[in-house]
Amino acid sequence: MVVLIKVVPDSNEVFVDPVTFTLNRSQATNVINQADENALEAALRIKDKFGGTVTVISMAPSFAEAALIECMARGGPTMPYWSTTGR
Repeated sequence: MVVLIKVVPDSNEVFVDPVTFTLNRSQATNVINQADENALEAALRIKDKFGGTVTVISMAPSFAEAALIECMARGGPTMPYWSTTGR
């Protein structure tokens, strides 16, 4: 099974730049999108019941690495990762 995840700013910690009116991600804690969290949990339950593997994929800036490591800790999925920061 493949689960795609997106790391987003925690909705309780959204900061908007008062000059540009853009989201300031550097001040927010980044978390896995709630719908993606649910998809990962469902995939891990299916894996536990029927076997197989879970692959988590994300394309994001380097701060998403921590979220992918968190996914691995939950159930050992493999994790292809593409950085959008040129690393």
